[in-house]
Amino acid sequence: MRSDLRRLSGLTLSLFLAGGLALAQGSAPTPQDLEALNYYVSNGDSRAADAELRRLRAQFPDWDVPSDLTTLGQQRSPAAEIDRIYRQIAAGDLTEARQAMDETSRNFPGWTPPPEMERLLATAEAQAAFDAAASAGNAGAAIEIARRTPAILRCDRVNNAWRLAELQAAAGQKAAALQSYRGVIASCSGLSEVTATLEKAEAVASDAELVELFRLANAQLPGSGPALKALETRLRAGRGDTAPEASAPAAAATGGAKRTPGRTAVAEAGGAVRGPRGGATRRLAELHRPHQRRHQRRHALRAGLVRL
Repeated sequence: MRSDLRRLSGLTLSLFLAGGLALAQGSAPTPQDLEALNYYVSNGDSRAADAELRRLRAQFPDWDVPSDLTTLGQQRSPAAEIDRIYRQIAAGDLTEARQAMDETSRNFPGWTPPPEMERLLATAEAQAAFDAAASAGNAGAAIEIARRTPAILRCDRVNNAWRLAELQAAAGQKAAALQSYRGVIASCSGLSEVTATLEKAEAVASDAELVELFRLANAQLPGSGPALKALETRLRAGRGDTAPEASAPAAAATGGAKRTPGRTAVAEAGGAVRGPRGGATRRLAELHRPHQRRHQRRHALRAGLVRL
């Protein structure tokens, strides 16, 4: 069988040479490209081997075809090495994975790392570097890593965007932190991701900015209006802002005075809901209350004397 294959190889080469095709070292098929040819050769299928050889020769015109096709089987595919590299990436052994990738490229000259492998390893390396920078509180380094590898800020890694925003806020960069939160809300389509981001953004957003973030969230998730409204009501209540439903009983108790939706009585009176000014307004009201009570008692007494 070996002699038949050698004669087949010699015949094929003769045909190529007769056609005036120059054989020279150059682009060569990879071990994966040679799998079919190796199979036909190992099974003695001369006709199929000849057809596959013609196809490869047309695809790789500079390929120097060996005189003995059985030697092609010795150019095995680095399947085991590839599996090991993927396992190392999954286990977080990134230094070892990078070394194994380089060694495999050297040991198998026709093999290059597939784009997916390169992407997975580069993303894992960036994630590890980002985690180290975030743990050290180094906002500048974390931002630079995210800039070089945007894949770590995708919605399936939303924790990275949150950590980045927290680092920015801790560094006094509240506008940048708010922009990071805004980017998540504008990009992610999961309700849990968006609502968690809104809760975190509340710590750095002004009242107007919070309203704008909820407007953006409603545009991004048009079918989640009730859930977003409930969250907005809760967050505004935490700031001392009363929703219209909560302020209605208070209005009835004070003679049915109308109030602007979403504003407290203190806000209507011109006092701030939060901060020193709001505290001063409350203290002034407490000081004035005893005078109001005395005035009411005098009024009641006078009313009684008239009735008598």
